[in-house]
Amino acid sequence: MQRTELVRRLKKDGGVSMKYVYPAIFTPLENDSGYDVYVPDLPYVRTFGNSLAEAMEMAEDATAMWLAHTEDAGQPIPPPPSR
Repeated sequence: MQRTELVRRLKKDGGVSMKYVYPAIFTPLENDSGYDVYVPDLPYVRTFGNSLAEAMEMAEDATAMWLAHTEDAGQPIPPPPSR
């Protein structure tokens, strides 16, 4: 498994950016058919990619969409882990 940090910048009032960093877990699929990815600190954020580069892009996109949706819904966003 590989871990990477995902970064999401959200524009706030006045153009100030907020930065979120969450670890992601990348697990190779059988027969070198790609990577399964999940972000353990964000519920339901799971995706995959046919290559590691694609999996990283998909994970960043899934995380960004989850954060944007959660923020738009007025729901609390879990704080990024301090580890």
